[in-house]
Amino acid sequence: MAVKTCQGVKVLVLLTFSLALLNAQIVTQLSFIGTGGPAIAAQSAGNYLFISNIQGTSSKFKSYDISDPVSPVALDSVTITGFNGDFVINGNFAFLAMSDNGAGIRVLDVSNPANIQEVLFVSVGETGGMFYFDSLLYVADGGGMGVYQYDSSQNNLISLWHYNTPNTDGIDVFVTTDYIYLNVFQQGLHIINPTTHQLEGLFSSPQIGIGVYITGNIAFVTDDSQGLRSVDISDPQNPVQISSLPGNGIIGTGITGQDNYLYFADGGNGLRVIDVSDSSNLVEVDAFAPTNIFAIRVAQNDSQLFVTSGDIPGTGKLNGVYILQNTLTNLPPVPGNFPETFSLEQNYPNPFNPVTSIQYTVSSVQFPENNSRVLLKVYDVLGREVKTLVNEPQRIGRHTVLWDGTNNFGKSVSSGVYYYRLQVGQKQKIRKMILLR
Repeated sequence: MAVKTCQGVKVLVLLTFSLALLNAQIVTQLSFIGTGGPAIAAQSAGNYLFISNIQGTSSKFKSYDISDPVSPVALDSVTITGFNGDFVINGNFAFLAMSDNGAGIRVLDVSNPANIQEVLFVSVGETGGMFYFDSLLYVADGGGMGVYQYDSSQNNLISLWHYNTPNTDGIDVFVTTDYIYLNVFQQGLHIINPTTHQLEGLFSSPQIGIGVYITGNIAFVTDDSQGLRSVDISDPQNPVQISSLPGNGIIGTGITGQDNYLYFADGGNGLRVIDVSDSSNLVEVDAFAPTNIFAIRVAQNDSQLFVTSGDIPGTGKLNGVYILQNTLTNLPPVPGNFPETFSLEQNYPNPFNPVTSIQYTVSSVQFPENNSRVLLKVYDVLGREVKTLVNEPQRIGRHTVLWDGTNNFGKSVSSGVYYYRLQVGQKQKIRKMILLR
């Protein structure tokens, strides 16, 4: 009986340890910056973080030194007339979208973060989401979207053209080389030709469309009803929804991304990390969701994420910005110019000891003799390379690789969470596995 009890305890310990590892966090909190009112937007520039928050009928625009992100240092705070819904930073200037009283665009000189100065205000009506691309400022507004160019030598914001959406508002905008993507209130995603300034395609939605983020041929949009949706935009004239992930139900808000992951600020659900490597199957792999958060927007810079929170529903949520460490950014990209089509499966068994099998498929005919260079590596939770499993051209088809839990020097590694990354050209897929000794 003693032996059986001992074995039972061992199994229980292993199962408990396994569950703990499966729940290992991708994002962890470094610090929190409290603000006097709901924090609406945040952007970083080098070692500095800029935050806008509501303060009564006005807004506060604040700067912090985050060279030590665990202990941010306040530098300056200026009062801005009106409600600031979003802002972008380009070079020495911050461009603020204003609504309510003082609606329009405000330009601040942030070259000295300890002494912020407003240098220009342009009254263009209610403005919303902003995007800066190729020296141009794109601003969603009460009638659609305006396109501007800032001449710093003359301190002049030049209006270039306007895209009209009669009787409804532009909410958020994202710009690529080929198209402009404008989320419009209760209409959906407008795909605009930047040359003709005309509507190229429309993903219709009666919901309150909020955020938009584009990667490759996939658009990710958020709204107040369905949460996060993936849309195939490979044919701009015929965008088609692929999948969706339920959201907060109050308001779908900010999204940003990197590689195969999206960071989704989802109100009371906090910050959600979504694996979008398969756009038809959106999978939540982690979340930062303390009970006192109402996540509004998220911004990214290197290995840090900045999540704004506000007491929007009036339920006692914290007003401020969470600074988070993001372990996914520690996995370094590998340069190359190779075919991109491939798939990566979950290792089996998982958890494992001492050996696990990793299967993947390469399907491309773009290379001579149907060969594609494949890079498959294992990393620890800090993003440090553990072992290179594959680094060679491979024929199209299905491949299987075994990992025996050793590093590049043939030494056994300890129990824990590891990531394996498949890289083909500029595209990559990452999955998590657990080694139990």
